[in-house]
Amino acid sequence: VGDQMSADLLTKILGMEEGHADWAEIQHTQMAQMGLENYLMNQTVSAAV
Repeated sequence: VGDQMSADLLTKILGMEEGHADWAEIQHTQMAQMGLENYLMNQTVSAAV
């Protein structure tokens, strides 16, 4: 990347993508700990509130 604005933008995008990956990993861990049925029930109740 030849300019600072592009580098800053790509750094910001990378940070957001890392956040998305962290969120997905947390969801996967919760599914493993709670079981799929309980996880989905919890998500449904949370979305309804």
